[in-house]
Amino acid sequence: MTKHVLYRALYFCVFCFYFPYLLCKRAVQGKSIRSLFEHLFPQEIHLEKTGPVIWAHAVSVGEVVAISPILSELFRQKENVQIILSTVTETGFETAKKMVPRAVHVKFPFDFPYCVKKILGDISPSLVLLSEGDVWPVFLEEMKQRKAQIVLINGKMSDRTFSWFQKFPSVGTWLYKDIDHFCVQNVHMKKRWEYLKIRPERIHVTGNTKTDTPPRALSQEELDKLRSKLCIQESDHVVVLGSTHYPEEEKIITTLGPLLKTDPALKIIVVPRHPGRACEVCEILQRKAAPDPVELLSSGKKEWRILVVDELGVLTSLYQIATVAVVCGSFSERIGGHNIFESAIFGVPTIVGPYMHSQRTLFESALKNMAVIQIGYNDVRIVIGELLRNEEVHSECALKAKTWADSLRGATDKTVQVVLGIEQK
Repeated sequence: MTKHVLYRALYFCVFCFYFPYLLCKRAVQGKSIRSLFEHLFPQEIHLEKTGPVIWAHAVSVGEVVAISPILSELFRQKENVQIILSTVTETGFETAKKMVPRAVHVKFPFDFPYCVKKILGDISPSLVLLSEGDVWPVFLEEMKQRKAQIVLINGKMSDRTFSWFQKFPSVGTWLYKDIDHFCVQNVHMKKRWEYLKIRPERIHVTGNTKTDTPPRALSQEELDKLRSKLCIQESDHVVVLGSTHYPEEEKIITTLGPLLKTDPALKIIVVPRHPGRACEVCEILQRKAAPDPVELLSSGKKEWRILVVDELGVLTSLYQIATVAVVCGSFSERIGGHNIFESAIFGVPTIVGPYMHSQRTLFESALKNMAVIQIGYNDVRIVIGELLRNEEVHSECALKAKTWADSLRGATDKTVQVVLGIEQK
């Protein structure tokens, strides 16, 4: 009880400071503040039909990708099931609508009793699925009062979080006390939850469901249309910088400057993790890459050497026309990398930076199978140059990436078996 009271007090204090900051930040960036108030003053959910209700929660894009194959399989296997899918970020919300169109999509409420009770109304889900590790005690307490079974799927715990729990293990034990079962990515993660005194029989090693949702492969006609739209020739060398964060764009483009001068066929596509940064990124690169033309995708201009993408949901398509992919977020210790499976599954030689702790499981597996190349800023030009010049090296890296990605299947079936088994008890 004491921990719960302390949590509510701390959460309220953090909210009082952080919410005004978010409002000011959005105002300065020219973004709508409406979505923030949708989290604070949620509308009650009204379901159109009767039937079993499942609440699924995913924070942002990565968690949506992880949970979507599970939800698709539950829709297939459970007659009349209704799934409510909540997300936190705007990009996560839009991705969820595309990947799981049959779900009821809502913005996850702030973790105040009023917000949680308001959005739920008289709905009593029989099952709650949490993607990867986002845990909110007030929300979970309310779900337990409504007799829901709570399952963490695709579970992982970052090094930073685990280090904190090692100092305060009772906090971790309390935080996860309402979760009935844990479907985790590997044995390493299982041991972390066992450290928090979670009973071993409640922890199931099921694998990483992200690898069971390969992006849709474009047809040859679609690939031709995409190249035509972007004015890319078959002979062009296309390097895609995926999911970039500040200051990765500037540093990588600066490093690749000599290649742009010596390789007239080289074109670079920059995809910021947050599309709202695209204009800012474009302005920075226009200064750094001059006289090479830098354009926004939405401009529709045909003459460019560097293209900055200001649209959502196109990265996986761009990977399919890439000669080399650089998965960013991995040059920033604060971020710790993004999903390397998305490029590897298409047989694209994939490069990452020094920091991949946010994707540890996938990365260690890829590194073991030599399916990814890890380098620092200083080696970017040398490695990309070699991949573009040496067809044999490029083909070998592409094959290793594709072979590794194809081998990572089966987590969805294992997770669904656990979930359905829990419901039948």
